[in-house]
Amino acid sequence: MKILNILIIIIVFSCGGGSPTESELAEEASGNDSRPRISMDMSDDYKLTIGINNIEETVTSMSFEVIFDDKALNYSNYSAVDFGQPLLANADHMDVNNDSTHCSFAFMANISGSGDLIKIDFQQNNQSDLRGTTIFFRNLEIFNGDNIIEFVDPELVVERICYIDGFESIDEGSLIWTDYGEYTWSNHYCSIGYEVLP
Repeated sequence: MKILNILIIIIVFSCGGGSPTESELAEEASGNDSRPRISMDMSDDYKLTIGINNIEETVTSMSFEVIFDDKALNYSNYSAVDFGQPLLANADHMDVNNDSTHCSFAFMANISGSGDLIKIDFQQNNQSDLRGTTIFFRNLEIFNGDNIIEFVDPELVVERICYIDGFESIDEGSLIWTDYGEYTWSNHYCSIGYEVLP
């Protein structure tokens, strides 16, 4: 009987540290998600990459605004990536940092499959204002010719990204704080805590 108990203890400890956390499950689920997606990824040097994944129907035009907190980040410039230069970018015609809280882009190209649309360079304004900031899309429009593309089944996933050090969840009726130990860019648990101008 002692040998059986020892074997059970060895098996339990050799199989890892128990169940995955909620954030690990969310990360794994998004990695295995085959739904069409417009993604956001931020590098450590504040380069935001906006991409598409699993877009099956050809998109002939797409426009969107990227909303950011100007207390936390300053727009610097943008560069085209896999689908060519945008037809229109408001940063080409105005001072985005002082006249608005967004960058607008319009593409007229055959966009499908997966790839990067655009990279936006930001500069950090203030470390304390950066904590908890969220970058998100607004006024997203996707067309094939004159027809709006509606993603119903499967639905289109439109990511946002935030700079957080953990998240709150509810477990058996109690609020639980999961701490990352440091601030990191995440596509999960993002909220908007700043004024968005029209």
